[in-house]
Amino acid sequence: MRDADLSIPRISLTTIRRLPTGRLVQNLHKAQSRRANTIERVSSGFRLNLAGDDPAGSAMASTLFARQRSVRMAIRNIQGGLNAMGVADSGIDTLTDLVQRLRELAVQGASETLSDDERAYLQNEADELLEEIDQIARNSHYEGQNLLSHKGVDVVFVLDTTKSMFNEMPKLKEAMNWFNDHFQDQGLDVGIGIAYAGAAEDSEDGLHLVLRIAAGDTGQAIDNIPELTTELLVGGMDPLSAALNLTGIAGEEGEEEPDRPGWRSTSRSHHIVYVSDAGQETDLTPGADTGLSVGQSLANAGYVFHTMNRTSHDAVFTDLVNETGGTQNSLNAFGTDAQASMEVIAAEVEADFEDTDTYDIQVDIDNDEASRLELDLPVDCSRYGLDIVDLDLSTRDGCLDALDRLDDAIDVLGEAIGRVGASTQRLEHALSFQMQRETNLAQSVSQIRDADMAQETSNLTKDAIMEQAATMSLIQANQLQLETITRLLE
Repeated sequence: MRDADLSIPRISLTTIRRLPTGRLVQNLHKAQSRRANTIERVSSGFRLNLAGDDPAGSAMASTLFARQRSVRMAIRNIQGGLNAMGVADSGIDTLTDLVQRLRELAVQGASETLSDDERAYLQNEADELLEEIDQIARNSHYEGQNLLSHKGVDVVFVLDTTKSMFNEMPKLKEAMNWFNDHFQDQGLDVGIGIAYAGAAEDSEDGLHLVLRIAAGDTGQAIDNIPELTTELLVGGMDPLSAALNLTGIAGEEGEEEPDRPGWRSTSRSHHIVYVSDAGQETDLTPGADTGLSVGQSLANAGYVFHTMNRTSHDAVFTDLVNETGGTQNSLNAFGTDAQASMEVIAAEVEADFEDTDTYDIQVDIDNDEASRLELDLPVDCSRYGLDIVDLDLSTRDGCLDALDRLDDAIDVLGEAIGRVGASTQRLEHALSFQMQRETNLAQSVSQIRDADMAQETSNLTKDAIMEQAATMSLIQANQLQLETITRLLE
């Protein structure tokens, strides 16, 4: 039995491993992996689906794609600028028609064949046309940016109209009328609003807005300010509550935000002038969740707080005024210093106009001057900018004078349309350049990142054949291995 056992060949695991199936399995796995990668590239359209596919190529593609997206946004900026130019162009065309109509009226009124009554009709039409010129100039804006008028300044007078202010009211009215006329004479867009503080004893509902802000003649509204509105002996409203209610800032944590009554979104600055003869309560501390004082809340929202009050009460308002960059001004018992105080506030408002408006378009992707295009806007085409504020067509001499002034106004509008046209051309050239640049970047990104669909489709067919061949070879190898083992066992 021992000799018979020795005649049986030994079949070890080493012998089996030497058969070709192991290598065939590896080939099959490689074919399947290549096919899976090819399917992923074909389905996604990208050659680079993972950073490991091509680390250097992925880094370059990511950088180029970021620049491509930035260029796309620059193109949108330029297109927005062109839209703004379209608004300005249409506005100037309309203004030119209105000024030409005014000149027609002036020519008509210059003839001695017209009576004074007939010239009065001309003046009525001229007044309406001038109002429309201002309306169009101020409403020609794009995304909050004025195009045909400079940004204005808003000023709201919060007046203590309680009984203790009776003696100060006459002089205060005179000073406010001077304030209004002063800016009209200079052709500066200052919107004036009036609110009464003191119509209630509590600080929640004591503010009453009587005039929404609007640039223009508010003299009648000032004249209509009552001498007193309540029998309270002193002002009955917290000035801090008044300021917060005017600006839409909640006074306390959880308090509902009040509406912002009348402030123009296109104005460059907002001033609050609080006029009272009493210190009143000032213990309000808004924003308990943020820890901000009233002054800080107002300053952060872009408001400047001024006071006109007894100098003995200055300490009450010092922090509020300093935090907002305002001024403290005197108002004595009979208001004789109201004019001087109003002049100080007027100077602060005028200073806001020293910063010229600009209209910059980000036409490129970097943080440098070459990436920004400064347009020749805004162009002041209001009646102030055209110098036709006080056209007088009620007399023949006034009509003759108006002819020269209207000629100058037409020249200003002609210059304005030239500036808008030049800016439009610059934007169009910038748009053409960036569109070509975006195309080039897209091609560069595509060459690195995108799959060659013809090549990948061919590879997919090849990989499928290779996988099938590897599968069949493995089947054949397994069959051969089985037969070999069977023969060895016989």
